[in-house]
Amino acid sequence: MTRLVEVAVWWLVLVLFWLATLSATSRAEFLVALIAGLPCAVAATAARAAGGWRWRVRPAWSRWLVPLIPAAIADTARVLARAAREPRAGRREPHRVTERELRRIPLVAGEDEARSAGWRAVAAALMSATPGTVVLDSPPEEPVLLVHDLDGRPSRLEGVVAR
Repeated sequence: MTRLVEVAVWWLVLVLFWLATLSATSRAEFLVALIAGLPCAVAATAARAAGGWRWRVRPAWSRWLVPLIPAAIADTARVLARAAREPRAGRREPHRVTERELRRIPLVAGEDEARSAGWRAVAAALMSATPGTVVLDSPPEEPVLLVHDLDGRPSRLEGVVAR
């Protein structure tokens, strides 16, 4: 029963994500989202089970999505401003990561291992959802995220996930 609930949640999330990326929604697109989302949801559940990962999340963590929208807008503006300042950035050597661009964000440890893993997974997905930040590592032995930021400035999302 738990496996069916997990597949249903993944299916819902994937279908909503598919529909959110469309410029216009039609009956055919909705049908394709439903059909394509199901095998992906089954695969996601099977991958989690095969990896032995146990995540427990709290519904209250969904409040983290509220600051995501302004953070994504601000990061998009920062990325576009940087691209305007450095229009030939794609034609030169690859960017070398500096210490200033790397940060360790401490996370609150959960009550148990599954809750801590869930916290790290949700925090990593949220921090990587904006164009100016990507999570490079989240070691299971310590409650921390290693983050690369576009310009070395902490985002407002860090305060949300670090609590």
